[in-house]
Amino acid sequence: MRCHRTWKHWLGYAGVRLIEISVTRLPVEWSVGLGGFLGRVFHRLTGIRRALVREQIALAFPEKSPAEVRSLARRTYVEAGRSLFENFHLACRDPLRHTTFTVHGDEHLARLRVRREGFIVVTGHVGNWELMGAHFARGGLPLHVIARPLHNDYIDRHVVKTRREAGLRVIPSHGVPIHDLAQLIRRGAVVVFVFDQDARQHGTFVEFLGRLASTPRGAALLALRTRCPILPAYSLRQRGSRHEIYLFPPLIPPESPPDIDRAVQALTQRFTRCLEAVVRRAPEQYFWLHDRWKTPPAMVRPKRRRRAGLRGEAPASRACALTRLAVRR
Repeated sequence: MRCHRTWKHWLGYAGVRLIEISVTRLPVEWSVGLGGFLGRVFHRLTGIRRALVREQIALAFPEKSPAEVRSLARRTYVEAGRSLFENFHLACRDPLRHTTFTVHGDEHLARLRVRREGFIVVTGHVGNWELMGAHFARGGLPLHVIARPLHNDYIDRHVVKTRREAGLRVIPSHGVPIHDLAQLIRRGAVVVFVFDQDARQHGTFVEFLGRLASTPRGAALLALRTRCPILPAYSLRQRGSRHEIYLFPPLIPPESPPDIDRAVQALTQRFTRCLEAVVRRAPEQYFWLHDRWKTPPAMVRPKRRRRAGLRGEAPASRACALTRLAVRR
């Protein structure tokens, strides 16, 4: 992904920094409340991605009425605003002093920490995933986060700096040889993947909330290459600055699978199920503003279908998928 540095991007960065400096003069609890209020206002006045958010919620939860879908969409913007304003404090002060974490499944992490080699953590855009990472880094975990660079280079550099100051080492997601990541794990590092963004033609297709979603292959492929366990970890806000972290039992990759593409798909499906369980618990805390199902299976080119785990699927509805995308845009 190309990062951009024009005067418009600089103005955008200056605006973000001005908001950040203003917000961090407030106590963390007040910032969380203000972020939720402005998220509600943003949803009501701008309508940015509102149709996409409602569409995805309605498709993921077909049992919900239109009124329930609209309510969930509104609360999604509220939760996004709360997390954004809470994360601003990572740049200027230590929000963890005013934040309470309750960890469920801590015994799974304790077992992995005694390993001589490192392991993989997978998480998703649910709750406050940024603050969860800072919490574990503060606890001594050597976290190396695979992150997709932002379009605005000024903002991206500031976000990377903030994450490093919080104890996270950031690795750009594009162009990172899997051999280098394997070496990090062998030296005891913990490699973190935020895996729930659309991977277009390059992903493996797994079921998420009842629909096939193109999902990055990196976490599963790295686990299969290194034979290291995967720890699914997700965060949910309870109230104010109180959070709960859910750690699932580690997933052990199979040894020498006969079909690497099927093994990647099966392993990815397993930790996607964990994310799905957390999202169903608090759907308003999922980041529905991402177009999770942007790439329909019918759009995958024939030569990529085997790698994507779509060998049994027929691309007959490709034209319908293209029409749907054109209408949505």
